[in-house]
Amino acid sequence: MQSNLDEFAYPKRNTKLVAAATEMDWDHVTISGNVLGSFINERVEHGEAATAKREITPR
Repeated sequence: MQSNLDEFAYPKRNTKLVAAATEMDWDHVTISGNVLGSFINERVEHGEAATAKREITPR
């Protein structure tokens, strides 16, 4: 990213997504579940970066 603005932030964002799923069968019952973890980190050269975000879904 390029800019001719003074004090341009030049942001860099790293996003990690982690998913897990499982399923269990017993006679006439099936149970399944899944979870997603979202981890977002941002860095900037000038100014203040957004705070890191960590979300686990479903909640």
